[in-house]
Order: sequence, then structure tokens, then C-alpha cells
Amino acid sequence: MGVIAGGHYALCGIGEQVPDLVFGEVGKDRLATVWREHAILKALREGLPERLEGICSRCLMKKRCMGSCVAQNYYSTGSLWAPNWFCEQAEEAGLFPASRLGARPTQSSNQLSRCGD
Repeated sequence: MGVIAGGHYALCGIGEQVPDLVFGEVGKDRLATVWREHAILKALREGLPERLEGICSRCLMKKRCMGSCVAQNYYSTGSLWAPNWFCEQAEEAGLFPASRLGARPTQSSNQLSRCGD
């Protein structure tokens, strides 16, 4: 989380293009409160990396990578849990390293995909 040019707290600079990823305003909202209480930030803390979808759900590196750029993934798909675009394309092309894949997750582990579901 950071502060974008307009003085708002956001997941990253992408918040200037994605209002869903803007969480409060400097001087108006206490950073500690935003960090502890904002629904998206809570969901990310509680859901990552277990709720990651697609190739990321099976990747052995997900606890280290955490889906790479969650903000970019959300911008592209509308899902906080979407897989990283690069890894998804690599899988589709048959280029994702098999040595990094674990077992396929059960359906119940990935039921919720949208923020607030």
C-alpha cells in the first residue's frame, strides 16, 4: 500500500485508474485504521496465497510470489484472486515449469473469486 499523487492511500499507483483499490485519504483517514479495517486489505491478508486461482493455485512458489502484482491482476480481471497474467500465458503455451506445480486444488478451495464475495 502506498500514497498516490492525489493524497489517497491505494494498493499501488494503479489506484489512479482503479477506484476499488483506493482505500482512504491522507489527513482524513488514519493509515493504521485503513490498514486494519478496509475490507479489501483484510481479504488480502486473510486470503493470500490460499485463495489464488488458476495456475497460481497450483504453483509451489505461491507463498513467496503471492500472485505477483495483485493490483494488476485485479485491474485485468476484477478478481483479487486472479492468477498472474504472465504465468497464466506461460501455462496456456505449455511453458510453465512442471517442477513448480503441485496437485490441482479442490473446487471448494477456490469458490470465491470477487472481492466481497
